[in-house]
Amino acid sequence: MADSEGPTPAGGSASPGGAPSSGGPSHSGESPFGGGWWTGSGDSIWASTGVNLAAVIMVITGIAGIVEGIAGIAGGDVFAKVGKYAFKLDVTAWGWIHLIIGILLLLAGIAVYGGARWARMLAVVLTGLSIVANFLALPYQPLWSIVAIGLGVFVIWALFSVPDRQESRS
Repeated sequence: MADSEGPTPAGGSASPGGAPSSGGPSHSGESPFGGGWWTGSGDSIWASTGVNLAAVIMVITGIAGIVEGIAGIAGGDVFAKVGKYAFKLDVTAWGWIHLIIGILLLLAGIAVYGGARWARMLAVVLTGLSIVANFLALPYQPLWSIVAIGLGVFVIWALFSVPDRQESRS
């Protein structure tokens, strides 16, 4: 924002036309939390908000996957006992799968919040893998698997619903 635009009300910023805005993130590409995600106007503000929410969901799901993985590797009665199941793996194997996917989701969520396009594409792939892993783990953790699948579907939708930065600025 240039100094020639004058003062703005209560922490708000001036829009390109000089009119005060609602105090939200400016069009400079910075989020209110210091991230670099582009926040446009109109319908695109909803899409960019969805991407920021998707990044947060990825971080939280990644942390949950890490905890879930550690619990599976450590053993015990954290996972349900399963009878005959086509994709039956040792609980330790499921633990390693969830730990690795959880770490990757956590890192990808942080990168998505940073605004990197490659991170969005990687996040779609990793979230897809997470959905598949949680589908295969349904007999072991039915409730969490269903929740994680739903969150994953939202994340993929949000990542595809925002326009690319370069397309939006031209």
